[in-house]
Amino acid sequence: MKSMTGTAIWRTAAGAGAAVLVLALAACGSSSSSGAATPEPTADAGSTPTAAVPEGADQAVVDLLPAAVKEKGELSVGMEAQYPPFEFYDTDNTTIIGFDADIANALAKHMGLKLVLNDAAFDSIIPSLASGRYDLGISGFTVTAEREKQVDFVTYYYEGDGLMVKAGDPSNLTIGDSLCGAKVAVLKGSTQALRSVPELDKGCKSAGKPDIAATVVPGSNDLGLSLQSGRVDAVLTDGSNAAYAAKLSDGKFEVATGQPYNPAPFGIASPKGNGMDKAVQKALEAMLADGSYKAPLDKWGMQAGAIDTPKINEVTG
Repeated sequence: MKSMTGTAIWRTAAGAGAAVLVLALAACGSSSSSGAATPEPTADAGSTPTAAVPEGADQAVVDLLPAAVKEKGELSVGMEAQYPPFEFYDTDNTTIIGFDADIANALAKHMGLKLVLNDAAFDSIIPSLASGRYDLGISGFTVTAEREKQVDFVTYYYEGDGLMVKAGDPSNLTIGDSLCGAKVAVLKGSTQALRSVPELDKGCKSAGKPDIAATVVPGSNDLGLSLQSGRVDAVLTDGSNAAYAAKLSDGKFEVATGQPYNPAPFGIASPKGNGMDKAVQKALEAMLADGSYKAPLDKWGMQAGAIDTPKINEVTG
């Protein structure tokens, strides 16, 4: 697994003042065609005409798309647009930008599909994939065995937890025993809430210390607000989100010292068993080859979590 920096992860609404004060936690590289678009063939008697591959699309990727996705001509992606640098609103409060948005755009181009980004509550995205509302979920999802029971994942990044604290770290907190008894905000449905805090609590019990006083918030924006208001002492979120939020906080917040906690693959989610994962994997392979995967990494300063190979359902057990 690749090494990761202690970057911070906050889902926040972009915009002049909001980006600084409203921080949240746990989402356009262009692609180039490997060849010219295939012309529409002339139909012979008794033959079925084959549709031309859209310009800029990759035939090998298009061939793997589920028929229903190919026929509608759109790639519908669910993401919580409050989580920079993964996904958040631009200053027009309409356009979703960020690392995940750029990855989605490059995927859609390789697939020859029109991209439709949908802002959604983080914990609603996986259930919405199962119901067919979205074709993909790209929102900083940590790949876990439990989530793999509901959706298929293709790894596209590696990330670990980071701890956001107030400037100067007045409570002297790091991810470990120092969090025992501390007030810590986590996002509903996140791996921080479902896995990291319970694991850390085991260490607290072993040390004879009180459990973490976790505050589970419904949206990423609430994480930063909780820290700013003093309701919590720290926010536990993905490392890149924490680092980005600290950078935008005008010195109000920082990332606590220490190594990323629970480093794990991030995955692009698709409906279980519908074959969309194969198309995503093939598209990511093409993006690694043509530079459209590297471009968003460089743009958002996220090179530390880059993958070498897009794996399907990487986590087992």
